[in-house]
Amino acid sequence: MGDKDEATKATWKRGLKAKKYVLKVVFDTSVLYTGSASEFLSAALKRTIIENREYDELEIEWYIPEVVKNEREYQMTREANGFLFPIGKLERLIGHKLGIDKEILSTRVRETIDRQITELGLKVLPLDPNKVDWKKIVSDAAFRQPPFENGEKEKGFRDAIIAECFLQTVTSSPRTPITCRIILVSGDGPLKASVVPKISSRKNAKTLLSLDELQDYINTLVSKVTAKFVDSVRDVAATFFFSPGSDKGFIDKEKIIDYIRTTHADKLREYPSNADGRENGKWIIWPPSFVKKERQRITWRSTIQVEATALKSSSVDPSTYLGLASSLSVGGYGPTGPSPLFGKPLDIADLTLYQSYQEPETKMGIPITSSLPYYFPEPGIQMPKAKKTIVAKGHSTFHVLWSVIITSRKNLRNAKVDSTNFIETVWE
Repeated sequence: MGDKDEATKATWKRGLKAKKYVLKVVFDTSVLYTGSASEFLSAALKRTIIENREYDELEIEWYIPEVVKNEREYQMTREANGFLFPIGKLERLIGHKLGIDKEILSTRVRETIDRQITELGLKVLPLDPNKVDWKKIVSDAAFRQPPFENGEKEKGFRDAIIAECFLQTVTSSPRTPITCRIILVSGDGPLKASVVPKISSRKNAKTLLSLDELQDYINTLVSKVTAKFVDSVRDVAATFFFSPGSDKGFIDKEKIIDYIRTTHADKLREYPSNADGRENGKWIIWPPSFVKKERQRITWRSTIQVEATALKSSSVDPSTYLGLASSLSVGGYGPTGPSPLFGKPLDIADLTLYQSYQEPETKMGIPITSSLPYYFPEPGIQMPKAKKTIVAKGHSTFHVLWSVIITSRKNLRNAKVDSTNFIETVWE
């Protein structure tokens, strides 16, 4: 971008502005993945497509390689098939067949994908196998060259096909930036590493890491500022918003993390259907993306992701661990004979009686009811805890829209938060 962008805009002003130029955007699977059986695209990607449909000077074409479409169909079908077991339990409960099987689910998933592709105006990008250097792909797979990954097993064939789809699109497209630009959006390092050297001679083709980078790129193309200017102030804006090891950033001053925790507490507690709890981990703050410039005020979008782990807990039966069921007399509140307790004989001196006849209580994580007494060992004896199993890992995404005035010396002042929005939670 840079000088070429200025030349492009100057050409528009000379009378060609009415003619749109094309931006072709190609996605890999990592950008689409939602962990959902009902949604073909992630919520963030759908939002990006919908919000960038109409520009006076720019027409955007959204491409999904055919192999990516097929991979998402496989993922969604696999998720849908997971519902068959509970459906079978429901059928046995009600004594009636609902008539849902794998074939029906596969058909419905395919119909859902086709409908969403049509609604969003996506184009499926096929591979021309006659234009692929298969001998080179075989060699790259054997010697683990990008996009194939190092390891005992070969991994990367689908990425190789995605790379070929993108490169064929680049080859078949006009070469001048004023007419057409082609972007591959992928967070996959080996995939990008395989593509970058092959497009280095093309001034109108590039790779981007994320949807934030894509939105930044689009906003710069259609704004009245150059990419060179945006790049010159981006680092200043990033440090202004958040600086690792410091509590003086804009994010701290405005208590944005606290606001998210409070306002979106329900989103931070969400977990998938096969879990019964969630633990949140690191908060990741991405560099800000340029949104727009109005006079001296620049609007940025900062993406915040909260890492999360979905957990499933197994219940603990106190009698199983304490051996009280056969050795204690509930009516008499005393032992009827010795019983092993963690390898030692059970004695009345080792026990303390806890009862609740008013409100339910808990002791060491075990519920106490009013109907039966529970016996617990003295504090010196460790009680077993419920086992927690990790069933999924994922993250919740939030967007903070904020703006700031930039002076001629690139000082920032009068910053304000425009909005803080929950985007999506994705489980892998």
